[in-house]
Amino acid sequence: MRVLINQSAGSVLGHNPEQVLAELRQMFATHGIAADVRIVCGAEAPELAREAVAGGCDGVVAGGGDGTVGCLASVLADTGVPLGVLPLGTFNHFAHDLRMPPELERSVAVMGAGHLRAVDVGEVNGQVFVNNSSIGAYPQAVAEREARRKQTGLPKPVAMVLSTLKTLLRRPLIRVQLSFEGQRIRRTTPFVFVGNNHYSLDVYSDAKRPALDAGCLCVMAARSSGPWVLLRLAFQALVNRLHLSQDFDCWSARELEIQTHRRSVRVAVDGEVVRMRTPLHYRVRPAALRVFAPAN
Repeated sequence: MRVLINQSAGSVLGHNPEQVLAELRQMFATHGIAADVRIVCGAEAPELAREAVAGGCDGVVAGGGDGTVGCLASVLADTGVPLGVLPLGTFNHFAHDLRMPPELERSVAVMGAGHLRAVDVGEVNGQVFVNNSSIGAYPQAVAEREARRKQTGLPKPVAMVLSTLKTLLRRPLIRVQLSFEGQRIRRTTPFVFVGNNHYSLDVYSDAKRPALDAGCLCVMAARSSGPWVLLRLAFQALVNRLHLSQDFDCWSARELEIQTHRRSVRVAVDGEVVRMRTPLHYRVRPAALRVFAPAN
């Protein structure tokens, strides 16, 4: 099994790399797994994963956050080679929805048990995501966050709060046409969110997604373009009243096209921001990814 640890993962930064490697190798050995454990930069991971697939490896493990997981999922989707997840990132949304234990030793034990399940992946313009993708306010805030972190060295959560406030003050809006399931919807909105499977609107639920294999996309867009809509949504989420909100619509689709008046837009893909040419073509790929997961 090839284990690729992102050197920039939140739980790796500031630790001695050799000590991290030694501890992980011991964990895998304890659970009877022959593991090739490496600490790599993010850009190296896809090629090393492709190399592992070509060599007949029986699994590739992503050690990092959701960006690392999505990056390796894009290589492993439809290959039959299973993905393992070590939750070493800041938020670890996919690992949480997969119900992987947060402790590394227990996560390795899950892989040692060998239980596999098939889950869906989403795709936008050919790029795979395991959690969600969005346009509008969020990718703008993420781009602002990364610029702020480079300038100041602030921790990611603090930089995100400041960047979100700055983005909201700019009142970000985008004109879109959403085409799916025979519908065409035009809207001027602060955001369009596309999730890989349905997202719970209960912010205090144990998992954000009740299922990872329902074969659908969850599409959300704000109805209003007013200056306070994002703040209202944030407040409703805080008091767990998002499911009662009249400020956004939620639809289900297997495929989606988003057209804008812009030639390209910033797109958030599992928390990473890339620029893509429009229109954006989304689709769900049912059961495309095999993952190590708890048996129940």
